[in-house]
Amino acid sequence: MIKLKLISLPVKPRYYGGKFKAAPKWIVVHYTGTPGSSALSEAGYLTKTLTKKSTHFIVDDATIYRSTPEGRIAWHCGSGQCANPEQKMLEELSEMHASDWRYDLAAKNHLRWLSEGDDFTGNAVSIGVDLCCQKTSVRTKSAKDTDWSVTNATMQNSANLVAWLMQKYGIPAWRVIRHADCTGKPCPRPLVSLPGDKNSKNDFLWSRFVWTVDKLSRTETFDIWEVIHADA
Repeated sequence: MIKLKLISLPVKPRYYGGKFKAAPKWIVVHYTGTPGSSALSEAGYLTKTLTKKSTHFIVDDATIYRSTPEGRIAWHCGSGQCANPEQKMLEELSEMHASDWRYDLAAKNHLRWLSEGDDFTGNAVSIGVDLCCQKTSVRTKSAKDTDWSVTNATMQNSANLVAWLMQKYGIPAWRVIRHADCTGKPCPRPLVSLPGDKNSKNDFLWSRFVWTVDKLSRTETFDIWEVIHADA
């Protein structure tokens, strides 16, 4: 059994939407884009910023913060539409090398998303999960930089969370996608390979993540402990 502690530190209600009309059917994974930040600092920032953005969960090595109530729509991926998603996905798939069978799983999931994902309408049907990240050099923080990373501990913690959400809402692995997959934005950058990246393992790391959450959602049970942060 995997124990998950969910700490609630919600943003102000004006920074998220109304209730889901039905149970969410998708999970969209992001990164915070702030090197070295913790889930607490990111959740705290969202309670104070005037920026109209929100997410449901923020994850670091050891903690998980719930930033938007699960039953409410968070503003994390807009309408979820990029200019030409079919072409973008086909280009990504053509660059994938099936050196590991987990690549095949991710590729099949992408193709299924293309053929059966017409019900994806972004925020209105999805849960947003943000991963805290690291960066070798902080002189620049461009999404095009190649030195973004996510620690193994954060990857595992977020995989546990996503697997539990998949169980709770009956979401299959092919409906777990990256922000990049639905909007074209290079997010989460540590899990997205861009043209020009040399020897990038980012797409492989995403493939491994998909494989992990698929397995965990089918084989594990979860013990959920929910608490409210003192500043909530």
